Amino acid sequence: EILSEYLGGDNSSSFPMQPKHIKALEWLVRDQSQWGEQNAPLSKAEKVERFVIALMFNELGGEGWYQPLNFKTKEHVCKWRNYTHRTFKKGVTNCTNGSSGRVTNLTLWYNDLVGEIPTEIGLLHKLQALSLSQNKDIQGIIPSTLGL
Repeated sequence: EILSEYLGGDNSSSFPMQPKHIKALEWLVRDQSQWGEQNAPLSKAEKVERFVIALMFNELGGEGWYQPLNFKTKEHVCKWRNYTHRTFKKGVTNCTNGSSGRVTNLTLWYNDLVGEIPTEIGLLHKLQALSLSQNKDIQGIIPSTLGL
């Protein structure tokens, strides 16, 4: 019910609530309440992307990452990135419609990621490129539902 309420639709049947979901969802609820009057309300797609990437941050040891990449900030999800060596981007490195669309590229190489890739990454329906190379110990399966 909670996932359905905040993400829209009937996602609750796909993902039984586990502590990892609750932690990401609690952040999403806090984030949404702090989004501010100057910003338009988050769409269902924006909520899903923020939830999934927050879940990835939590599940892949984000607090210990070499670069936190501005994840879980008030910025639009398409601005969750850092530039390294002046030209290389890490984090959400491309979106449809520039910096206000849907996530198409997620670049997390060489960032000390540890843990299991959450299956919910399959909810990033516009994702076309995912880079996870040169990290510590990543486990899990990339879901076949991913648009890669």
